[in-house]
Amino acid sequence: MRARRWPTTGLNITEKVIDGVPIKVYADRPLSLREVLRNAVSASPEKVALIYQDQRITYGEFSRRADRVSSALQKLCGIGKGDRVAILFSNTVEFCVCYFAITQIGAICLPLNYRLNSQEAEYQLQDTGARVLIFEEIYWDRIQPILPHLPQLKSFFITGSLTPPGLRNYKELEGWAETSFEEAPIDEEDLASIMYTSGTTGRPKGAMLCHRNLICNAMTLSYVMKVTAATKQMILTPLFHASALHSQLISSVLKVGTSVIMKEFKTKESLELMAQEKVTLVIAVPTMYWFWVTHPEFDRYDLSSIEYTISGAAPAAPELIKLLAEKFPRSKFINAGGQTESTSFTFALHPHDALKKLGSIGWATPCNEIIVVDEKGKELLLNETGELWFKGPAVCKGYWNNPQGTKETFTNGWLRTGDVGKVDEDGYLFLLDRKKDMIIRGGENIYCIEVENALFSHPKVLEAAVVGVPDKIFGEQVKAAIVLKPGETATEEEIRTFCLKHLADYKVPKYVTFLDALPRNPGGKVVKSILRETK
Repeated sequence: MRARRWPTTGLNITEKVIDGVPIKVYADRPLSLREVLRNAVSASPEKVALIYQDQRITYGEFSRRADRVSSALQKLCGIGKGDRVAILFSNTVEFCVCYFAITQIGAICLPLNYRLNSQEAEYQLQDTGARVLIFEEIYWDRIQPILPHLPQLKSFFITGSLTPPGLRNYKELEGWAETSFEEAPIDEEDLASIMYTSGTTGRPKGAMLCHRNLICNAMTLSYVMKVTAATKQMILTPLFHASALHSQLISSVLKVGTSVIMKEFKTKESLELMAQEKVTLVIAVPTMYWFWVTHPEFDRYDLSSIEYTISGAAPAAPELIKLLAEKFPRSKFINAGGQTESTSFTFALHPHDALKKLGSIGWATPCNEIIVVDEKGKELLLNETGELWFKGPAVCKGYWNNPQGTKETFTNGWLRTGDVGKVDEDGYLFLLDRKKDMIIRGGENIYCIEVENALFSHPKVLEAAVVGVPDKIFGEQVKAAIVLKPGETATEEEIRTFCLKHLADYKVPKYVTFLDALPRNPGGKVVKSILRETK
């Protein structure tokens, strides 16, 4: 069964054949990220592009800084088209400058997750064969131990006032005298970046993202969220994430808008910043929204400027959606998402359905297709549960240096997501679980997200995650890991009794454990393998 598609009124959509497969694309798309930034500068050089702490960076300054870094990478480091350059920053202006500087000379950017440990960073740097690493000084302790193991890295640039022996200072890049650089021809099918998956089911795989992927994704988000030059986007999640980088930063530059960047998420400080800067659009994960709406001083802040509140990374629980409608009455709420392999933005629930279709993740976004299939890849019928497959202009070109993983995940233009879902009689899509996380108890399929949503509706629960654990009689039993709201207490029996009011008895957790925080991987996703082992 195919999910319904967002309307495409006013869009200029055509087809392009990629590896023998026709896909929908925007006919009026820019053909490279270099063109995206140049268009913005040409349109409005004095417009503020980035707001970060006490800095307000115009598009003209943004472009000049990126041009200097581009020139330095070429002339100082010998970086050319197709070379990999890694960056390791928290949310900073330098991240934005380096990303566009690298991609506009035809090189490939590797944004490293700043939560990686040394060994994980080493693997990604080795796997990509990165030649240059540019990083923030606060990560020196993680980089120093792996330097001897990275002979292919020819240049290291570090921010800050102290430069360890053998490294160069970042000031050499932005302080480079020349802004001119060799404009290597860039085809939209050329790779712009490699972004590694979170690795919840094994070693991370590097999704190969081309310029077309990134630009079409940004155009899709801009259409659905009505991003314009007047839009002020609040970037709260890490820029190494697909949503913050691909959907927010690039769409903002595409539409000559303004990005308000927060170095790291803090509940009170983010509320203050949104009110102060009169932010119009915010993308956050459900946990952030819970922190906001339960903050004791929430009502102090004037957030009436916010036009769109978008939940990404994980479906928002129905209870949270109801609260957001109450707390952000002037905002349109959109449940949206995708995968790293589909660049970021593949499905979204229309704002007018936020409360009507609780639990749904909406429709396929423009140019994208979503189908539900069985184990053999056969399309299923209405309300039948199966694996979700995506196809569209933002589906990546495969995994870097991993032909077997590419073969297993990509089929004739389709991305096999590993997500379990269904399409209802109105064409709305429901995401039920990760394929590998589905619990089978006594022959009954139990979708973790259904149990998690029930737990989220408990007034004392802040976060919850559900896993299956082995059981001799039933095969698997349901286990819930719960983080309570500050100051709250609860018992296992209280949680089970509550769940019995909302779920069939076989779905009620047999085991309940209370934690101070859920274990998460460097990408911020809950590591369910750890929860299975936690007592």
